[in-house]
Amino acid sequence: MTRTIATLVVKKYEGLLRKVAYRCGIHQQHPNFDDYLQEGRWHLFQLASAFEDLASFEQTYSLSFLYQNLYWFFLDFQRKQHERMDVLDLYQDEGLALPSKTEENEVLEWKVAFTEFYAQLDATDQERIAALLGKRPLSRQMKAYYRQVLRKKFDLFFKSF
Repeated sequence: MTRTIATLVVKKYEGLLRKVAYRCGIHQQHPNFDDYLQEGRWHLFQLASAFEDLASFEQTYSLSFLYQNLYWFFLDFQRKQHERMDVLDLYQDEGLALPSKTEENEVLEWKVAFTEFYAQLDATDQERIAALLGKRPLSRQMKAYYRQVLRKKFDLFFKSF
């Protein structure tokens, strides 16, 4: 029910969204115009998703209050965009290499693989991993034993990758 209310609010206040974007200097010729509007729609959606009906939303967010909320949202979003661009410029000026998307993808793939590995373990082995990660104190001998047991299963699982 709230999803339909949220989408209704986004459709109803699309014109207000564009008006606020224009006031913030984001015109239709702006290269990121659609991105800004999409972020504004998402912000409206999040605001409206907490309400059960349109009347309660409109009572809480009067038109002037909603205008001000969207205005400050766009200004904050622009500030964050400029900060990101400043960081990118700094990296390029200093000759530093930005992490590539492939490195991020590899990290993500390893996280997914480890999650799959953890999910296929039985409860005892999951407790062993939790203990190794510091959930409970272990003696040096128990840590070595847990590592030995888990290393075999880890190697067997990741040979398939």
